[in-house]
Amino acid sequence: MTTDAVGARVGVASLVAVAVVVVGVLVVAGLYAAGRPSPAMTADDARAFTERALAHAGVEGAVVGGRAGAVRQRTFRPGDGSGPVPVLVVPALVGGERIALHVARDRDAAVYLDDVSGAGDDLVLDDEQFAAIEGFRYDPAGERARGARVVAGTVAVLVAVSAAAALVLVVREPGGLISLRRP
Repeated sequence: MTTDAVGARVGVASLVAVAVVVVGVLVVAGLYAAGRPSPAMTADDARAFTERALAHAGVEGAVVGGRAGAVRQRTFRPGDGSGPVPVLVVPALVGGERIALHVARDRDAAVYLDDVSGAGDDLVLDDEQFAAIEGFRYDPAGERARGARVVAGTVAVLVAVSAAAALVLVVREPGGLISLRRP
């Protein structure tokens, strides 16, 4: 085998090794970022969740926050005996009636809806609206975190591509890391 052929093989092997390492690092970083839990919802997040959940359920004219009342932090204790759930209680006015949606701080779902009418003899929302809210999912805190992860991932990819391009230029440059000169 000639010196040129050996040099070319070493150059290709070096590029493949660098590419494998870069891809490996990016995959591990991506898996790490994807596995991280979403941050807890804030009061503003819970208000946004409630507004979207009510709209998703077809509830028109709902007033969330403001004159309906302030968002409060509580611990919800489900009746099924499962552990306590930290929630944000978001008050809203629907058709002049006060309701409260308990939004889990660490999930993308509501865990309880207090929609007993002021007279105490009826529910404000019908069964279809309740089912729509029960199945509604939205995680504004997680979306913010994913946005930051996408930016970090994009920067990592740009750095990796730049490093690989620089390595290719160094390898191909006469007198560089691997020179394909004849003796």
